Amino acid sequence: MRIRSFLPGKRRIAAAALIVSSIASAFLLVSGPDALAADCPSGAVKWIGATAGGDGTTWGDSRNWSTQLLPGPADHVCIESSDELTLTPTGASVQSINADPTVSFIFGDDAVSITDTDQPSVIGGDVTMDSLFGTGDLTVAAPATIGGSLAMVGGGDATFTDGVDVAGEISITGSNALLYLDAPSTAGSLVLDGAFHTSGVRRTTDATAGSLVVSGPFTWGTGRFEAGIQVTVNGTSTRHNGTGGLGQVISWP
Repeated sequence: MRIRSFLPGKRRIAAAALIVSSIASAFLLVSGPDALAADCPSGAVKWIGATAGGDGTTWGDSRNWSTQLLPGPADHVCIESSDELTLTPTGASVQSINADPTVSFIFGDDAVSITDTDQPSVIGGDVTMDSLFGTGDLTVAAPATIGGSLAMVGGGDATFTDGVDVAGEISITGSNALLYLDAPSTAGSLVLDGAFHTSGVRRTTDATAGSLVVSGPFTWGTGRFEAGIQVTVNGTSTRHNGTGGLGQVISWP
């Protein structure tokens, strides 16, 4: 059956243009700068930057947040930014963090806990652990994704209870930096698309039988992997000055 339009020619053209414009606008809402908002839980505290008088750069400036209060233990956090932004959370405990690829984090001497066990956290940019006094631990309860690299250049531990997927590389060079893949009942895991480098005394541990999968180059220094962790290296591997013990190796070039 053929459906005829009863609109005059010019009006049909105008109506068609309006439909195309509406579809394009809907597409931009889904795929443009607001795309991250769909991944954030309802009621999340959002980064608004300098729009309400904040400095636009500091986690600890309450004016940078939609509630005009710093995110707290009951809050999910959503950070959208078209500009490059580096944030240093100060003594924060939040439910989850979802941040654009333009947003990176530096964790200093304040411990940070991301506590929701069901809501995954996504940090689109880089993560740097740089605690001068070794007190700046990061603990993430749910599965996490880091869109950039993870650099542990100072003290402090990074614990990913339910695993982490890192798109960039992991570099552990801090004198007291520890990376944990701890899971209370199942194995934590780390999936790394980039390279893995350690130097000095480090360790990657797991409470049960977690796994470390490295697609890029793997350079292992004097640290150790706790017994039970499974290491899969798909790229090249180099061990230098290695004195520690290695757990179960399931694949090695």
